[in-house]
Amino acid sequence: MSTPNSGQNSATQMHLKNISDISSLPIGFRWQSGLLFVSFFRFILFAIATGDWNKVHINPFTAWRYRSNLKGLACCGDLVLALTKPGIHKILRIDEDTEIIALGYSSVELKRPLHLGMCYKYSYTLTNRSLKKGRAYCDWLIEVKTEKGELVASSTWRMFYSPVEKRQFVQPILKKLLETVTEIWRHPVEHTLLLLFAFVLVYSCLSYQPPFDSPYAFPLGP
Repeated sequence: MSTPNSGQNSATQMHLKNISDISSLPIGFRWQSGLLFVSFFRFILFAIATGDWNKVHINPFTAWRYRSNLKGLACCGDLVLALTKPGIHKILRIDEDTEIIALGYSSVELKRPLHLGMCYKYSYTLTNRSLKKGRAYCDWLIEVKTEKGELVASSTWRMFYSPVEKRQFVQPILKKLLETVTEIWRHPVEHTLLLLFAFVLVYSCLSYQPPFDSPYAFPLGP
């Protein structure tokens, strides 16, 4: 049994300048992860996040006692696919600021259980791509396999790549602040009196105490 290599990739990340370059990716382009390890910690985190406390996923004593059909503590099928999610950010490196949105899985097949302590690897294979108005759609075939190359699960994941619209928030605020300071500097007397009047008005409203016989007075006791 070989030792996991801490997720070192066996395929080079594809470097693209912008989203439009996705159209140049060849159909069949494949990226594969390194050898990874199934830890019990992920089982527990997934159970906490989803509420799936099925004994065949989290209780090794119960799973072995009742001789589960899965033949041991097995990874949930949804978790198997979730373990492949980090790969979507490692396949492509796009210089353009890009937002990646998942549009859903299709053709999900679970072939065999992935047991606690097993080593696995997964791959992404490009099966389809299209470009519309500067945005790209890609279909990735995901395959999860054991260390021996046995297929655990497969699915097609449709991804949407869109350029991020850069909205400037800080610059307009600083510009408005600069204009206000410049206006005050040009008319110091008028604006100083205006600010002083506003301060006195706010302070008076906050410190106002109605008389005790007023209907607006706060009761001091029963």
